[in-house]
Amino acid sequence: MLHTAAYKKMEEIFTMNSKLLQENGFMPWEQNPECFRINKRAPHSDIIPFPSLEDALSWNKAARRVTDLNGIWKFRYFENPDQCDAAYPEGLEMVMDTHNWGHIRVPANWQMEGYDYPQYVNVKYPWEMTEDIMPPEIPRVYNPVGIYERSFFAEKKDGERMYLRFEGIESCGEVYVNGSFVGYSEGSFTPAEYDITDYAVNGENQLVVKVLRWCDGSWLEDQDFWRLSGIFRDVALYTLPEVHIGDWKVDALLDENYQDGILNVEAALEGKADGCRVRLELYSPKGRQLLDSPETEVKDGKAAFSLQVETPWQWSAESPVLYTVVLYLENEGEETILAARCGFRTFELKDGLMMLNNKRIVFKGANRHEFGAEFGRAITREAMLKDVLAMKRNNINAVRTSHYPNHPYWYELCDEYGLYVIDETNLETHGSWTYGVPEEEQPDMLPGSNPRWTGAVLDRVADMYYRDRNHPSVLIWSLGNESFCGTNFRKMADFLRTHDSTRLVHYEGQCHCQGYEDVTDMISTMYTPVEQWVKYEDTNPEKPAILCEYAHAMGNSCGSLIKYTEAFEKYPKLQGGFIWDFVDQAILTKDRNGKDYLGYGGDFGEGYTDGIFCGNGLMFADRTETPKIKETRICYQNMKFADVDWETGEVTICNRSLFTDLSAYRFVWTLVLDEVSCAQGSVDVKCAPGETVKVRLPFAGELKKWKEAGRSCLEAFLNMEAQLKEDTAWARAGYAVAKGQFITGSRESLLTEKREGSSLKVTENFGALIITGSDFEYRFSKRSGDFYSIRRGGKEYLKAPLECNFWRASTDNDRGSKQSYRSMIWRYAGANAAKWTNQGKVSGEAVEVEMKFILPTTSQAVMETKITIRPDGSILFDNTYKGGENLPDIPEAGLLFTLPESFDRFEWHGRGEHENYIDRNSSAFVGTYRSKVADRMVPYLMPQECGNMTGVRRLTVMSRCGASLTFTGIPEVEANVLPYTPEEMELAAHQKDLLPSDKTVVRINYRQTGVGGDDTWSLNARAHEEFRIKGDGTYHFVFEVKPE
Repeated sequence: MLHTAAYKKMEEIFTMNSKLLQENGFMPWEQNPECFRINKRAPHSDIIPFPSLEDALSWNKAARRVTDLNGIWKFRYFENPDQCDAAYPEGLEMVMDTHNWGHIRVPANWQMEGYDYPQYVNVKYPWEMTEDIMPPEIPRVYNPVGIYERSFFAEKKDGERMYLRFEGIESCGEVYVNGSFVGYSEGSFTPAEYDITDYAVNGENQLVVKVLRWCDGSWLEDQDFWRLSGIFRDVALYTLPEVHIGDWKVDALLDENYQDGILNVEAALEGKADGCRVRLELYSPKGRQLLDSPETEVKDGKAAFSLQVETPWQWSAESPVLYTVVLYLENEGEETILAARCGFRTFELKDGLMMLNNKRIVFKGANRHEFGAEFGRAITREAMLKDVLAMKRNNINAVRTSHYPNHPYWYELCDEYGLYVIDETNLETHGSWTYGVPEEEQPDMLPGSNPRWTGAVLDRVADMYYRDRNHPSVLIWSLGNESFCGTNFRKMADFLRTHDSTRLVHYEGQCHCQGYEDVTDMISTMYTPVEQWVKYEDTNPEKPAILCEYAHAMGNSCGSLIKYTEAFEKYPKLQGGFIWDFVDQAILTKDRNGKDYLGYGGDFGEGYTDGIFCGNGLMFADRTETPKIKETRICYQNMKFADVDWETGEVTICNRSLFTDLSAYRFVWTLVLDEVSCAQGSVDVKCAPGETVKVRLPFAGELKKWKEAGRSCLEAFLNMEAQLKEDTAWARAGYAVAKGQFITGSRESLLTEKREGSSLKVTENFGALIITGSDFEYRFSKRSGDFYSIRRGGKEYLKAPLECNFWRASTDNDRGSKQSYRSMIWRYAGANAAKWTNQGKVSGEAVEVEMKFILPTTSQAVMETKITIRPDGSILFDNTYKGGENLPDIPEAGLLFTLPESFDRFEWHGRGEHENYIDRNSSAFVGTYRSKVADRMVPYLMPQECGNMTGVRRLTVMSRCGASLTFTGIPEVEANVLPYTPEEMELAAHQKDLLPSDKTVVRINYRQTGVGGDDTWSLNARAHEEFRIKGDGTYHFVFEVKPE
């Protein structure tokens, strides 16, 4: 049941000499895809015993008899296998003299420890540009080898077996104990475990591990990530009795009525186990014993239990309730205690839908590479916990382990905190095949239907399955990523379905290769435009669909995310997606001056690279939040504030949870009139999952009182929050799990408001037109047409003349879609515009000055700006852009004000408080916010457009000397306040390249193009049509500027 004959056959075949030569004359790691394990134990679940029941129930793994072999090891580095062979011509079957070796941490990637260099590559294999090889050959010129060595103390006891376990070695490992070859493994992301009982001695022992950067198995590991190597996960030593439980399977399911639980447990024993006694106990989340099975006698090395559990708490991401299964083995008076945490849940395909506990599930997910700027792939427990907490707090309920099984601790966290997992096989061969070419025309495609690779891919999927199958968080097994298809995938799917009927099988690659529809239980695609994806149900499909990757979060991205998440709710068969991806893959390094910065591909002298494409995270590389995840939080929230009746105060709330009643939250509301909070309160709401409720709030009466008191307002805002009533494992009571805002009113009346003050004076000199008021003076150049001076109270507010502007610092999506190239005509259009200004016209109490910016475009385009200077010193800018035929889309359209650096802080009434764009502002609610100018720089991996604000009603930029400049949108504008011009950011490759600024740049725009991001490499990277600015259009926007 648990151990296939193939594993035992492997152990029998390989009796190796010291040089490990295979029958074809090559080493196991070269040109031997059939040889991927030697003497490696069959995979299994966690079988290390707890010393006591108390330790098992408290999940005190630290109490178990495990020797931690992490720490500082000796290390010797070679540039390629030939250098290593020259140093050790007789192989490594010897006791090593390591007195002159270097040192290295374990776990770690050696590239993060000062050896070798990291290399970021997406699709191509990292050796393609340097070595002429074909699979299964390996690079020979540059293929570093690391030899690790450490000692360990062993206390051998009769009747015990000793096991050495590596959780992850990239890409392969030869293991030696006391000069004897122990075993070999490939498959970087699953354990390699060896029985070293016959190799270890009492007292000190020497452990040596030889690791290659690339082996023939690396042809199966062409993931989009940094290419790193070494012993990067934990190493441990543990012992078990001769007779022990070698593997066990725990299935905690629900009955056909989804009410009572069914606990099925199967155990496979090793050693002379027949006649031993096994019993099982089940404990509640609070440690109360619920079940105690009768003892079962082991027969044929197996024992099984099937127990009924009355109305257990059901596990879900919303309520991740865990029970503890305790398994006792009695053998000759000795008791062994195993424990596993389980959650009762049923995940299934039902009527063409994926259902969890009889509810249609929606995956509000993210892909996640295991990576950190300071530690590479040797991820820490602290970083894993940060990731889980960030996901939960931002309403992410699912994670895809892209594209390999993650660290074992990750699954424990997902079980405990509640995240649905797509567990993905360590398999990607993106560089071996071509889109749109039939299978039969791609003979070098891997693994395809090639029988030489069948054993390797089955081994990888089996290693994942056996290790992770007892985790309730794992709902779906994935066969890998971007590896086309073939009969090998059918065999992988067959293996999983034969061994596990409680989960589904996923594989996106099937959609590129006809004839393999059976390998996946769901249709899975990547980066499908939403307008195309919503048509899926029109085909009357049998299978549900997910987007295993979507909303490519590279740099300033994730525009139109709300369109996708609303489609999840509207179309039953579209059951969610996984944003790409969670954390920027950048490496903390130093420049030539010793300054820390985050490096990307090409920063390490690695030659061929895919550059900045590693920066795709909802989180920055230091695991702080980007603005993109704030948008994700709102788009993924499990409720919708759907409607409001301003007359009655009735608010409509939709509960999109599967299992949580709205009574779990306190609903807090605030009524804001313009910028004044005038009423607030809270209310408890009851509403079952999937239902809608109408709640009457008392704000309507407050609004009426305000008006009756003669107080006027332009707009009213009703802000809503759903706050936790009680602490959870991931957030304190009071944390807002959902937010919404309703707006009513109009600001159009601002256009006709009168301004009072002393009369204005218009004068001219040889070069300037001067408008003077009581304490202000504004100047226009008669020669250049520039509006170049705003002075009030003796202070100058402009550092440079006013410009029109049509460019933003290119985002990764702008570059990836080639939109920056197509729109290049706009880059210097504002700076090089010919300006014209009339002589000023007195109109009533105001002075009107007409400016015209004539743009250097291929067909005539102009920005006409009518400037009205009023007695109180306010300046009204009435702007009209008139485009020309066949002009490309405009990145942004507006005016640019350059202020002295002393204007270093600002306040605004508009959408915030994080940056927002016209296609990414569902999470940015209108309010009054403050910021320092420097803090609006969002530290994307490569500098690019950032810090924007939509829906700006008022913007006040303040100086350290007490002056301020207020911009008022009539009714609204977009605004951006940064220390740099778009051009300065455009030219910087890293944040460190932006030198200290001597100015503040304020851009007041009709609009800025949305950020887009359905992907980052095609036309779909652009903002959707309605969020672009057409070059041949006509646009009008009005705002007021007032120095104070």
